Amino acid sequence: FNFGRAYGELLGVCVALDVEPVLIRPADWKAGLGLRREFGESVASFKRKSLVMAREIWTQHAKTFFARAKDDGAAEAALLGHYALTQGIV
Repeated sequence: FNFGRAYGELLGVCVALDVEPVLIRPADWKAGLGLRREFGESVASFKRKSLVMAREIWTQHAKTFFARAKDDGAAEAALLGHYALTQGIV
């Protein structure tokens, strides 16, 4: 339940700082950036697309933050932030 706890703590920080949290569904931000899973595409292949896009946007970090296949989570977090910034959400 670590994720649930972390989520609750984050909401608590938002309340304490009087910041209204904005929830964005993965399907929305991924579609907004043009990341679409093709019919029959494997999960690993789809995650690679996030890595490729992150490496293209932040070329200076391609060999550090987004170098390994298991860095897909960092890539998706960065892309979510990028989406929020480009949409004027934050």
